[in-house]
Amino acid sequence: MFFSPKIVRLLGTVGFTLGFYFWDPPWLTNLARKINLWPSFFKDSTIKGLLCVALGVLLAWGLSLIPWWSLLVLVGLMCLGAWASDREARRLGQTDPSVIVIDEIVGMAVALWGLPLNWGTIIAGFIIFRALDIRKPGPIRWMDQKIRGGGGIMADDLAAGIVVNLVLRAALKIFNG
Repeated sequence: MFFSPKIVRLLGTVGFTLGFYFWDPPWLTNLARKINLWPSFFKDSTIKGLLCVALGVLLAWGLSLIPWWSLLVLVGLMCLGAWASDREARRLGQTDPSVIVIDEIVGMAVALWGLPLNWGTIIAGFIIFRALDIRKPGPIRWMDQKIRGGGGIMADDLAAGIVVNLVLRAALKIFNG
């Protein structure tokens, strides 16, 4: 059999989730809103950040079950996030609305992608990711300012996630030998 039981369970979960998104008749517009706005009832950005970390960790764990497909899944989520973020930002008339959270979820998943998911890497990843997301040094700031639309909303968090992943890999190599 081509798919293992873990893959079948994961695909079933994804199918159920996508089914939830597509139940609404004007599905195209509502998809963008449901992807981005569901945690907007959390007013505190730290709580939103922790929620995004939890979802990013879950996503990174799910991707670890399918290592040979995980890069393709991440690229697909980035494209879906860019599309949904672009639609929602245009609807709200803002360049990077704070209610959009898919960029942070995917960014955090990239930060933890392929790393051992223990409390040390998760907490270190969260702290470094939040610092880069807030300060936006160098190329991350450039992406935030120069790339427009949904791609720009996703790009700075993607870059921050890549930097965090590389820093954590270097730290693990140094401290674990």
